[in-house]
Amino acid sequence: MTITSPAAPASAFFAPSAQATTGAFHRIGAVEVAVLIVTYNSAADLDALIADLRIEAADCRIRVIVADNASHDGTWDAAAAHRDVVALRTGGNHGYAGGLNIAMRAVGDAEAVLVLNPDLRVRAGAVSAMLARLRSHEAIGAVVPLIEQGDGSVYPSLRREPGVLRAAADGLFGRMWPARPAALSEYVRDPRRYRDAHSIDWATGAALLIRSSAAASVGSWDERFFLYSEETDFQRRLREDGWRIEFDPSAVVVHRGGGSGVSDDLVALTIVNRVRYMDKHAPARAGAFRAAIMAGEELRRDPSHARARWALRRRARWQQLPRAEGADGLGRTEAGATGAAGAAGHAGAAGAAGLAGAAGPEAAEVSVDHVLLTRFNLPTPGPESLVRARDGWLRERIDLFERYTIPSVDRQTVGGVPWIVYLDPQSPAWLLDRLRPYVDRGLFTPLYRDAVTWVDVAADARALTGASGDVLLTTNLDNDDALADDFVERLQRLARRHRHAVIYLTSGLIAHGDDLYLRRDRRNAFCSVVESWESPGTTWNDWHTLLPRHYPAVTEAGAPAWLQVVHGGNVSNRIRGTRVDPAAYRARFAPALPAVTPTRASLLADRCVGAPVRAARELVRATAKSVLLAVLGKDGWDRVKARLIRR
Repeated sequence: MTITSPAAPASAFFAPSAQATTGAFHRIGAVEVAVLIVTYNSAADLDALIADLRIEAADCRIRVIVADNASHDGTWDAAAAHRDVVALRTGGNHGYAGGLNIAMRAVGDAEAVLVLNPDLRVRAGAVSAMLARLRSHEAIGAVVPLIEQGDGSVYPSLRREPGVLRAAADGLFGRMWPARPAALSEYVRDPRRYRDAHSIDWATGAALLIRSSAAASVGSWDERFFLYSEETDFQRRLREDGWRIEFDPSAVVVHRGGGSGVSDDLVALTIVNRVRYMDKHAPARAGAFRAAIMAGEELRRDPSHARARWALRRRARWQQLPRAEGADGLGRTEAGATGAAGAAGHAGAAGAAGLAGAAGPEAAEVSVDHVLLTRFNLPTPGPESLVRARDGWLRERIDLFERYTIPSVDRQTVGGVPWIVYLDPQSPAWLLDRLRPYVDRGLFTPLYRDAVTWVDVAADARALTGASGDVLLTTNLDNDDALADDFVERLQRLARRHRHAVIYLTSGLIAHGDDLYLRRDRRNAFCSVVESWESPGTTWNDWHTLLPRHYPAVTEAGAPAWLQVVHGGNVSNRIRGTRVDPAAYRARFAPALPAVTPTRASLLADRCVGAPVRAARELVRATAKSVLLAVLGKDGWDRVKARLIRR
């Protein structure tokens, strides 16, 4: 389908007037827009894009950052030839998301970040138009332009949130019946939707302007995607954090596409990553979504998709496609023979910067004073005091502490983190005897208090660390839970990039008896706060779900980072998530995980019935809690919770 552009034809745009006013870029200091360009063998396109950006710089203070993924055609030299461009060597083909994450280290002080594919041309005034749209309302987190193709037609870049029904309908109808209902297509092909500005679910990421504070709240780009679907993931996380994404047709870019080449492996990766996206955000529906995609591929039998059909049939084959190093996507990506077409040939699906608000090039040099905080049997008012008063609670809790919490801290890949465990001064002698071996080893520091506020926590952290670091990082750890072995390492890496934020590693596990469940919780109790030493609030500043009221929220998904144990002594005692096989996670949590291997039938039954029921129940509960909090406040909610516990 062709959508006719109301703007001038692309041929006119590709020959800008020689009299156009141009400006210089700003390598240092505050700017309105920091432009990020991730390149791979993009020498043929880069100079033209930079020339267009110079025209934009006449009206807007701009910094241009080029992150080159080990090109071998002179791309980096072409970028470095522009003395006012920040040219970075990434050291390898790190994929698009990886390249953007590296480029963000040089952003510095910027109101917004603009991610552009290197094979774009920018029509005059596009950057200023997007920035004006971003500034028009504080809830707008990102703006996308109209994308023209080389022949002057409009590329249908707008998308709806992926779903099983949409995938099945797109597989069945393809480009036929372009005016079908929105529920039956992920693609927005109605020409009328490209004429006026409006809010959208997401758009292909060849060009995406992001408010810096919005990008900071979302966090880094997920490098597991390597290339494709990373923009879907990022824009979903923007929406989940309450930001709007706007389409503005008054801003126009022209996209040639395929500037780094397209291989069969990259076609396969495009399709496989759609399934990866559903695995991450809707695991209960991921199986049905994959089946719908497979059915569509088999129906169409496109010869260029043969590799994609091969990869879809077995997940183990996905490892042979261009990918990030390591299953959890925390490392950098590898180029590989099939991935050489790599990072920048993203035809309309580039992505955006994930670390806006980061500390800049010096982020890796930031020193972090990190303190773990555990409330063991500290006397507290409210509903928790009722649970702690039950017979046997303390003996059960020390058993859990020794079985789960202590071994997980002991196994961290980054050791030596100070750990404060708050205890009741009236604790029985037998409890102190159980804890003494760990205290003698220096695993944690016991502090005996009748009550502790966030002010006390900050003072205790200062006394324990000496406040010698650039920032303070405090992490909440309950006394019956466990951490993945790289939990501290991941947190400290994020803290060096985000020097004022509440950080949530969103993916975790829940254990109940012999069963294990995978859960994503964007506001979980394993929260951390990174901040300066000047009047720190720490993680005890508010409830873990309410900390984003005080700090920008940064989330990172990745592999499961934490383990909650459901047992009789929980204050909140609920199974959530989708049941999984513990074998896949045992290396990161051993010996904390159940030893029983579930049958495939039981996993399927839970995915089809159990998980959706639990999700519906959680939705009802979360809605009720939000209403009660709004009406009664925190104290009123505590009274309601106490009544429920007494029953």
